[in-house]
Amino acid sequence: MRPPVYRPSFVGGNGPCRTLPLVVRFADERNAVFLNAARFAELSAELDGLPTQRSRGPSPIRRTLMTRAFYSRDAAEVEAVFRGRDRRELRDEGLPVWATDDVAEQLGRLEEAGVERVMLQ
Repeated sequence: MRPPVYRPSFVGGNGPCRTLPLVVRFADERNAVFLNAARFAELSAELDGLPTQRSRGPSPIRRTLMTRAFYSRDAAEVEAVFRGRDRRELRDEGLPVWATDDVAEQLGRLEEAGVERVMLQ
């Protein structure tokens, strides 16, 4: 008889009522979508507070984020494309807008919020 094959699984989504309990129970990775750093941190704290009902033992849950991003050379280009809206305002709405001078800062904010990997669309 062959031993069972373990395949890592992930659950994607942001829902605190359905998604997070499914993550705790079944997933090795939680993949949030289109969140800013503050909201990611809030949901991550909620995930930490859920009782452990893991069917495969108490391994840590990897926390990742899939999001879109607009990359520009500078702030002026961002404002031209987004009709004068400030990039900080766009970030607060969950759209990462990165100019050359602040990519590292924005990734650092996501890391501080608990994001272990970022996937950009």
